[in-house]
Formats: sequence, C-alpha cells, structure tokens
Amino acid sequence: MKPFDITANSMKDVLPKKADWLKTKVASLDPDSNKVTTTEGDDITYEHLVIAMGFELHYEWVCSHMLYAIKHHLIIMFFFFSD
Repeated sequence: MKPFDITANSMKDVLPKKADWLKTKVASLDPDSNKVTTTEGDDITYEHLVIAMGFELHYEWVCSHMLYAIKHHLIIMFFFFSD
C-alpha cells in the first residue's frame, strides 16, 4: 500500500514530458482531418488526441449528500492509514 501523502499529484507532475496540456475549450472537432478548433479560433492538428472533460467541484453538495447517506445508513465509510 502506498503512503497517504502521495495519493494526490499536480497535473504537471503526471503528464508525459512530450505532452502539451492545453487549457481551453473546443469549438469543433474534425477527426477525419485530425484537427481541433478552439473557442479562441485556434486550429490545432494532432497525431494522438486525449480529451478530458472538465468538471466543477461542489464540495458543499458532496458534504450534504454524504451526511444524508451516513445518517440513513446508505453508505459506510472506511478510512485506513498505516505507518
């Protein structure tokens, strides 16, 4: 088992060195031409493409739903830490 303190990493630390991380939005995707157009109007060609869907964190939603689930015995939480 791995230590708890290494369970979270910065994205820049886990991306392959040759990868470009583009923090932008896609306006259109043309897989036949291997081309993406961003909302800024930039055309980006690629050999391999990985698309990661964005998300927003709403911890306040998680906390309220988790509390409800715990109170109503819908989930059981286990935490395990070892030295």
